[in-house]
Amino acid sequence: MGKLTGVRTGIALSGGGAKGVYQIGMFQALEEAGLEKQNLVLSGCSIGAMTALAYAAGDPDFLRRFFRELGKAFAALQSGAKIPDWDQYMQDFWASLIPDEKMEALPVPVTVCCYCRETARPEYFLLNGRTPGEMRRLVTASGSLPGVLPAVPLWGLHYTDGGVVPKGLEAPEPADKVPVKILRPEPMELEIVSYLTQQDHTPAKDFVPGARRLEIWPSRPLEDRPHAGTLDFSEDKLLRNEAMGYADTTGLLASLT
Repeated sequence: MGKLTGVRTGIALSGGGAKGVYQIGMFQALEEAGLEKQNLVLSGCSIGAMTALAYAAGDPDFLRRFFRELGKAFAALQSGAKIPDWDQYMQDFWASLIPDEKMEALPVPVTVCCYCRETARPEYFLLNGRTPGEMRRLVTASGSLPGVLPAVPLWGLHYTDGGVVPKGLEAPEPADKVPVKILRPEPMELEIVSYLTQQDHTPAKDFVPGARRLEIWPSRPLEDRPHAGTLDFSEDKLLRNEAMGYADTTGLLASLT
C-alpha cells in the first residue's frame, strides 16, 4: 500500500496553458503513491480545470492524449484557420474525447473557476450533476483567455478564464488562478496544490483547516521566459515538463509523513 492509499485528498490545479502538462507527471507520481479516485476531490482553473476533468474521466495516459489533441486545436487557431464558433469547436473537441456517458458518471467531484464579465468576479461551478453540454462549456470558459479567445455564453452571462481579469470591467474582483479556497468545505486529510510558476502561492487562510498540506512548485521554470510557454505544445516541452512534474512530486512525496 502507498502513502496515499485510503487518504481523502483534495487537489487544486493552477492555470498556465501548455505548462499544465507538468500535472501529468504529478498525477503519475501520486497514483504510484496510492492516490485513489474514490478518495479524491479536484478543483481547477483554466488548463487546471481541463486537466481536472480529463483526469477525472481517465488516467495519466488519457491526459497525455488530451494535451496532444489540445495542442492540435491551438495550432489550428494560431495558423490563422477560420474557426467560426470557438464554443462549438470546443464542444465538439470535448465530445470526441469524453462521451456523454463518461461525463455523466465522473467518479471524482470537479469544481472549475470561471470569470464572469457581468458580475466582475470569479465564480465556481461543480461539474458533477450538470448536463454534459454545460460541463463542456464551463471547462471551455475556464480556459478562454480574454483577448485571445471569445467569452463563452451561459445562462445569459459571459464567462472567461477564471485566472485573468478581463479588461474594461468596473471595480472587478481579483481572479483566482489557483482555486484552493473553494476546497475548504470538503473533508480531507491531505490538500495538494499544483502550481505552474515558481512565483505562485496561496495564503494560509485558504487551506482546509487541519489537513496536511503539500504544495508542488516546478523545480525549474516551465517556460523560457514569462508567458512564452502558455501555448507551446511542442513535443519536447511536453515531455520535459511532464518529466519534471513526476520528479518534483516524487521527491516531495518521499518527505511526506
